[in-house]
This record gives sequence, structure tokens and C-alpha cells, in this order.
Amino acid sequence: MTHPVVITVEGTQKFIGEEKQTVSIVTEGTMRFVGDTVFLSYEESEVTGMEGTTTTFQVEKDQVILTRTGAVESQMVFEKGKKNVSLYNMGFGALTIGVQARRLKNELGPEGGHLEISYGIEIEDAARGLNSFIIDVRKQDRGQLQ
Repeated sequence: MTHPVVITVEGTQKFIGEEKQTVSIVTEGTMRFVGDTVFLSYEESEVTGMEGTTTTFQVEKDQVILTRTGAVESQMVFEKGKKNVSLYNMGFGALTIGVQARRLKNELGPEGGHLEISYGIEIEDAARGLNSFIIDVRKQDRGQLQ
């Protein structure tokens, strides 16, 4: 069953030689359980620069798969201690992205909860920095974000 939720996402990028950048959003989304797997989905906005993109976090016991479809197309697999390489298509071109999870903390349950992902990132086989997502999820109450 799919439940409406309020998702708060804080995304931080710290590229080598650059200032840390943090973007925070609060948005409506959905949470769905299939067995032990949790699916969190929401629509991106112009705030994140990915308007027209649907973002889905597939949260499993030992990995998180981040899939984006629409204006931006990508899939990143986060597994602690493993490097995963994928293609990141931004509409005007594609890049090879390598990610290696340093921290995965999953405290999601039927009422919502908390998810943290911290990872190293490579772009076109060159180390670029450290990024993270801190995600809080709560079931949507009537009157929120209307």
C-alpha cells in the first residue's frame, strides 16, 4: 500500500577545492513497502534544478538505490564498501558517476523515519568529493502542504 508522506531532504555536496553546498527541500511524496523494501518517491522542483524529474529511493537492508526519471535520468547504487558506477544523463549530455557509500543509516518504518546516506563521488573516473543525503519522512497529516 502506498502512503502519502511529507519528505524533508537535505542534500550536501562538498567538491574538492570548492565550498560546501547544501539544498534543503520539504515536499509531498509517497512511501510504499514491498516486503522489507521501502520506496520513497517525490517530484523534484526548480529549487533542486531538476524540475520535471521523479526521484525514488529504494531502501533495502544493505543498499539504497536512487533512481531519477524524467528531465534527469540516473541510477546510483549505494552499498557500504562497494563502488558502483552508473551513467548520469542530464538531458544535454551524460557523465559517468562512481559512488561509494561511507555511511548508510536506515531508520524507516510504517510511520516514517530517517535515512542517511554519505558517499564519495567520482565524475568521469576522477575523485570529486563527498556528498550526503539526510532524509526525514513522516506520514502526511490533513492540511500539510496544501
